[in-house]
Amino acid sequence: MSSIPIPFPLGERAWWTGNGHREEWVTCPECAGTRAVTMILGNGEQYSLHCDNCRAGYEPSAGVVKRTFYEHAPQQITLNRVSVDGNKIRYSQESPDATCYGVIYAEHLFARQEECQAACDRLNEQRNKEERDRAWQILLQNRQKMAWSVHYWRDRAARLRRELATVEARLAVVKQKKGEAYAHRDP
Repeated sequence: MSSIPIPFPLGERAWWTGNGHREEWVTCPECAGTRAVTMILGNGEQYSLHCDNCRAGYEPSAGVVKRTFYEHAPQQITLNRVSVDGNKIRYSQESPDATCYGVIYAEHLFARQEECQAACDRLNEQRNKEERDRAWQILLQNRQKMAWSVHYWRDRAARLRRELATVEARLAVVKQKKGEAYAHRDP
């Protein structure tokens, strides 16, 4: 039987990286807050569209998008509860008899504030980069949706114009035949 060493005894104070983040509404990077974008096709045609990047579902474009900024900072806490699940060690600062408690993984705890600050800096850099990458992917997907929309509606309009021309041509033939039929009637 093997044992797992517990890095911090209960009741000890340790430094935790915390849950440092904030959400903020920022100006949409795609439309610069105007709620509209202009798409210019390779042939020079321009189309003005509602910005999909700052639009939520069927709501109109808002000109702003929600972004998460990570700001982990060392927090000193007292460890009052520990649990082991497989090879994961979790702590909590709530009392052992609490029925609701937050979980803190051992890998986010440090004996010294300097070590915790270095871990916070790494976490902030990593998570903010992930958030920027996620926002970039969303922007690219929305650009693809807008390009598809322009392509679809241009094609649809061209098909309807061709269909209208066909209908008008057939209608002209019907009018012509009707006119010829009245012209051949005996008075």
